[in-house]
Amino acid sequence: MKSILIFHPNTFKANQIGLLEGVTINSGDSLIFFITNPDVVISGNQTIGYCSYNTPNESKMDKSELLHLNISTKEYSIFNVNFEEYDENYLCVNYDLNKLSQCDGATFKSLKYGELINNLHEIVYDKKSDYKRDKKGFLEVFFGSFIMFLCYLLKFLAKIEDLTKYCTTITHLKDSLSTLKDVLEEIFVKKREISLKIINTLLSKLIDFFCGYVLLYIFFKYEHLIFQNLNTTIELIIENLKTLLLFLRGSPIGLKLNHNFNTTLNSFFFYHIFLWKTFVEFIKPHLYSIFYVLLIPAGFGVSYQAAVIDDLIKFCTIHVYCIYNYAARLYGVQIYALISLWRLFIGRKFNPLRNRVDSYQYNHNQLFIGTLTFTILLFLLPTTLLYYVVFTTFRLFLKVLNYLLSSIRILLQHLPIYSLILWGIRSPKIAGLIILKSSKNNSNLNLELKSLPLINCLTNTIPTTKFVAPKINFKDGLNKIVGGKLL
Repeated sequence: MKSILIFHPNTFKANQIGLLEGVTINSGDSLIFFITNPDVVISGNQTIGYCSYNTPNESKMDKSELLHLNISTKEYSIFNVNFEEYDENYLCVNYDLNKLSQCDGATFKSLKYGELINNLHEIVYDKKSDYKRDKKGFLEVFFGSFIMFLCYLLKFLAKIEDLTKYCTTITHLKDSLSTLKDVLEEIFVKKREISLKIINTLLSKLIDFFCGYVLLYIFFKYEHLIFQNLNTTIELIIENLKTLLLFLRGSPIGLKLNHNFNTTLNSFFFYHIFLWKTFVEFIKPHLYSIFYVLLIPAGFGVSYQAAVIDDLIKFCTIHVYCIYNYAARLYGVQIYALISLWRLFIGRKFNPLRNRVDSYQYNHNQLFIGTLTFTILLFLLPTTLLYYVVFTTFRLFLKVLNYLLSSIRILLQHLPIYSLILWGIRSPKIAGLIILKSSKNNSNLNLELKSLPLINCLTNTIPTTKFVAPKINFKDGLNKIVGGKLL
């Protein structure tokens, strides 16, 4: 037998003769009546029946009228239905119309309560959202033009991505513009109800901008002190790097290094530091002008300031990256050569055509040259390894610093502040936890909406942006370090 369900608001007032406004759904295995108006109406577009003081005969009911409510007995009657297919006993569910109509639509759908509850929410929610505009006003036209401008700007940034992908500030700008475009399209093009995710996104950006303004105020207040410390820090990095290279030139911690090879590497790296110091001395007079140019993007919030700082760190440590690059390349070549030559002693050779290691018969000259080369590379490896370990440590430190700054940028764009405030005041907007309670009458159920738990509330309403959190693959990173590949 098919079941009959009647959903009506807990504030439903049936104290006069009139029409019942709502929606009827025949889902195949059940007949469902959704009463969406807590008041009886005289006329309406969506009526599913009416209420009166006396229950009429079925012959007097219109075929479109399936439901009748007796005001005196408060009992429903169903007409124009074949009760050979349907159960005569119906189930009545009282639901909280106020909370159900106010709760966030996107959050409610993500909870996946099933087709029945989702239908009820959509009917109530759509009835409340009849404010949707059909005519284009000034704001729609203005923001529509602005969205087109953002699309062209994003296409331009995509074309020059090969030139700008290493600049954190431009990458952050691109992600910010893409997120802004999606938010404006959601509001003004698709004309959907402004969800909690969108409000959280806008509020996160507002907090980001406000905190950035405070930090800029502090910067301008202590401007000379900051520039002085920055110059001192750059010079200190150069001097400490020189001291480190001088320490590695001898016999650090008692290691017996190849003197000639060690001196050659040390002089080569010293030359790079000299070039970098010359470049710093050249740009020092223009340092103030460069910083004021960088303050333009920094004025858009803390996230942009973190991106600018990330680029400054990359710029100030480019000589460290160059030395690490040379050391890693040299170490990688030596490791690859030693592995290849090791196969010579066991009569093996890598076959690139079949991508496998095959047996191979070497002649005496090949064995002699291979053994000599293997010995030279093996005894030069400790010297190369020393420089590689030292500058890989520097590289790892800079990568960790880059990860922390990226995490700050991502965190500032994903702050569910608005949801946290609503959860604190137990607003109906974050209601989503459904509780069904039986009433004294066995044929009635009470559908209550409670606030979601804090974790579920924040998880379901966290802003959706184009910002992607950096991923750390420890296994891949370890393989790169051991194999001498660049991080």
